[in-house]
Amino acid sequence: VITVTAPEHSPAEEIIEKVQKAYARLSGHQQLAVQKVHCEDLSYNDAAVTMGVNYETLKTHLARGMRKLRSCLQ
Repeated sequence: VITVTAPEHSPAEEIIEKVQKAYARLSGHQQLAVQKVHCEDLSYNDAAVTMGVNYETLKTHLARGMRKLRSCLQ
């Protein structure tokens, strides 16, 4: 008799889970900046307007958020 057990999570599911956990560690502003620019594909200017912040503030939130994501995912 051969018993086959399915893995609990596929590699893709494991990556998704890691990204979700890392994203949850970002501040609210960082999450929103990443979402607007990288998920909704808004320009920096449009993302800043929708967030109600200036261009430089958006860039700061985005840079800090992306740095934290990279750090969490290494």
